[in-house]
Amino acid sequence: MAVSGGGDYSCGLKNDGSIVVWGSPYGDVPEPNSGFTMISGGWSHILGLKADSSIVAWGEDAHGECNVPEPNSGFVAVASGGAHSYGLKADGSIIAWGYRDGGACTVPEPNTGFIAVATGATFGLGLKAGGAVVAWGENRDGQCNVPAPNAGFVAISGGAYHSLGLKADGTIVAWGRNDDGQCDIPAPNADFVAIAAGGYHSLGLGNLSPGGACCHADGTCTYRPQAECEPPNVYQGDGTICIPNPCPPGGACCQPDGTCTVTTQANCPPPHVWQEHPADCLASQRSCRDHFLLDRQSVLQ
Repeated sequence: MAVSGGGDYSCGLKNDGSIVVWGSPYGDVPEPNSGFTMISGGWSHILGLKADSSIVAWGEDAHGECNVPEPNSGFVAVASGGAHSYGLKADGSIIAWGYRDGGACTVPEPNTGFIAVATGATFGLGLKAGGAVVAWGENRDGQCNVPAPNAGFVAISGGAYHSLGLKADGTIVAWGRNDDGQCDIPAPNADFVAIAAGGYHSLGLGNLSPGGACCHADGTCTYRPQAECEPPNVYQGDGTICIPNPCPPGGACCQPDGTCTVTTQANCPPPHVWQEHPADCLASQRSCRDHFLLDRQSVLQ
């Protein structure tokens, strides 16, 4: 049903409401391991939300990140940070506990109207019902400086020291530390439906526009609408994708005059001679000339 990654481990929520953890010493999920509806992995602790709206926390607890405040009820979402934790209540307020230095547990007023919560290493993000993002905590890298216009957001995610926001128009906004390109969203920045920020990287799930795999003469493939896959390119059908590559390999097609074109074997009928490797006419030009020169010499003899 869901997955979440922590500092050096991963966890998964099964359809039966149980949680599986691997890659860390925090795999002993408190019993009963059932009835979970949401998980969130922090640096070294895990939060699980139960169907009864209570939170279960386990792992390292040096800063109280696993001490869920009372009353432990009425929660609808959870988010685990470096050494702090958040719980979103049904009334739209956020409860924070754990490591407090830097202000990670100081939710700005008014602490109401939130519909989602996320956290980074030492900061927090809250999404308001109106589409604005509220950020608080450590801000050395600008991870709490939400770019204008701060409106139209539908999802948020926090990395170690950077933040992501998904807009209603399908674009992603990123801010904060960018020394590894984690805020450089590849073009086209459009048609995204979900986001996730890792420690020093970012992910966006795209909603593929109508189209399919378009095979080119050199055997490469691009995803595009059928109208943009014009001959001699070959359209593979609506919904087909380029991974794995469905296209026949391209190669060098030697022509009787010794010249060469890159195409598929099907488009290189006799008397042309097709060479699958290399699919590069610069490398194959000499062999093309040699082939037809030897062929002419054999005819003359």
